Amino acid sequence: MQDDLFETSGKPNYIEWYKCYDDPSKDTWIDGMEFKNNPQWDELQKLKWNYFYRPLPSLVGRPQKRTIKKLQKENKALTEQISELNKILIFIIIGAVIGFLVSLSVNEMLVLLAIIAGVVGYLIKFIEKSNLTKILESNNTTIIHLRKEIEFLKQQIPERPPSKIIEKHLIGELRAMEMKCLSEIINANVDHDKMDDLIRHEPISDIVRGLLIQGWGLLQPSSINGPFGSEKTGFDRVTADIGNKIATWRISKSGSPLYRVLYIQYIFLLDKNINVYGFFYDFITRKPYGKRSETFQYNHVSNFSIREVELDGDEFTEELYISKTLTRKLFNKEINAFTLAVTSGEHFRCVLIDDAVVEGMNEWLDVNKMFEEALSYEYSDLPNDSKLKEKWGSLVDDDIDKGKILQEIVREKLSLEQKGIPVARKALQQVRIGVERSTQVGAVT
Repeated sequence: MQDDLFETSGKPNYIEWYKCYDDPSKDTWIDGMEFKNNPQWDELQKLKWNYFYRPLPSLVGRPQKRTIKKLQKENKALTEQISELNKILIFIIIGAVIGFLVSLSVNEMLVLLAIIAGVVGYLIKFIEKSNLTKILESNNTTIIHLRKEIEFLKQQIPERPPSKIIEKHLIGELRAMEMKCLSEIINANVDHDKMDDLIRHEPISDIVRGLLIQGWGLLQPSSINGPFGSEKTGFDRVTADIGNKIATWRISKSGSPLYRVLYIQYIFLLDKNINVYGFFYDFITRKPYGKRSETFQYNHVSNFSIREVELDGDEFTEELYISKTLTRKLFNKEINAFTLAVTSGEHFRCVLIDDAVVEGMNEWLDVNKMFEEALSYEYSDLPNDSKLKEKWGSLVDDDIDKGKILQEIVREKLSLEQKGIPVARKALQQVRIGVERSTQVGAVT
């Protein structure tokens, strides 16, 4: 027997193998093997992973629960058979006694035959009952062991990391990356005082010193115009590493969105030029993708705006097996994007979290009503086109308390409130001021 397998069920004894994890971007439950397969992660990476992917206690040990339900059904049938055999045994005893009494008035041979017939009949049914009882006892022992397996797995559920702690780490990483990006741009180490000397404008947020535009990695384009034509943005490299987990997000207790994969644009308005540094960032692994840094003269900026762009994600979302229900709420519609273009034809773009995205995400997160509906239905009665059909169907053969799983799922879902538009508009205003100031200086000189 392998050390990482349960003796009774033969299933893995670590919780990560089981599809009991909730990811708000998915329409089914996932396993935790990404966590299991990365033992080299540090404690912070593990903490963040456990924040984004939460095991739901009612879904832990579903294979064991399925077996328990099967054995309980079998036990019910066995109990009924044993009950019938008890009746038959009593009937045999009564019949043998009556036969014995009757045979006494006839002859000794009949008495002997009556005794033999009663004993043989009783033994046959008694052995049959004993065999069924052994199976029943064995099943009950198996059920006890399976329940212990489930409890062992539940003990592995980590504590829920507080949203405030995760948000604090995100802010810290954004600040550290800002300093690193500016250091690369000027090719010299930068500290806070140096940053204040270099950046022309007043801070517009308490997160970073320069201008920061953040977007959800899922909504960003996979390619964009560069100096030599179309260039990859890093989107494909992200999905090559983590697949459809690029869509993962959580909503903090304050209603702020926290995305596993961010698209980050730092804009530095320096004395003589404007610098843009953009990349995808996996918040869990702290890995950047598609880093792109450009420096432009202010008079080369041809356009800076927040404009509506149409997102078409049908092709890549199908390849990534992202729910069509989710993508219909996010893609193929006009969404605001922060855009900066220069005379060479290059442009930077970051799709923002605007009202259209917020509405789509909140509709997707509205599982309360959806699962309340499920409580009043049996699976066979659900409409074929119901959103519940696929997800609820996986629980049909499991010993799952529908009311309990509803409570757990609803507790994991909150409504998104914060939007990225206000910060982006402030950043746009600072870019406009920088360009106009540079134009005025050029006119004077």
